[in-house]
Amino acid sequence: MRERKNRPRKINQKKIMNHQSKQTKKQRWLILGGSLLLLIVLFFTFTNRYVWRIEGTSMTPTLSPGELALVRHQKKINRYDMVAFKVNEPSLKNIYVVKRVIGMPGDLVEINEQQVLIRFAAPGVKNDEEMFKSQGQIEFPMTINTKKVEPKELIIPENKYFMVGDNVNGSYDSRIFGLIDREQIEGTLLFK
Repeated sequence: MRERKNRPRKINQKKIMNHQSKQTKKQRWLILGGSLLLLIVLFFTFTNRYVWRIEGTSMTPTLSPGELALVRHQKKINRYDMVAFKVNEPSLKNIYVVKRVIGMPGDLVEINEQQVLIRFAAPGVKNDEEMFKSQGQIEFPMTINTKKVEPKELIIPENKYFMVGDNVNGSYDSRIFGLIDREQIEGTLLFK
């Protein structure tokens, strides 16, 4: 039997360089992808923006179920803004909804069996019936699911809002659960 000598193997330098090059490319892509993900997270965190998935049909045709919307925390709420908020109702515990701001602080809301009427208050003027009549109004019907609401008339207090879904006939909104406090509002929808 012949003895083998322990000879060093020939190392193919090209294969080693190629393998190291592939590993370096993978590491670069991982670092780049991780950095990009971190930047996106930081952007949404520091700009107070969140992505929401729309559920339900109360905002159709404006928003459809399954669509994504960007929500931004905002101090100022305006009439007709679409806002995301948490309803303080036992049946909707910890559920956030999206509705449109229809009634603002100082507005007069009249609810009866047939309709809801919101009269705009004049800015900086005491709530006076004549001022409401001269400013403008929003009117929409009561529906089957809102008929149980008792007729009432109220002036919306400071930091409270009256919300309605764009799908007026199929929306569970302030006609049923009442006014929404400013603290319940997460933010306004920027776009879908």
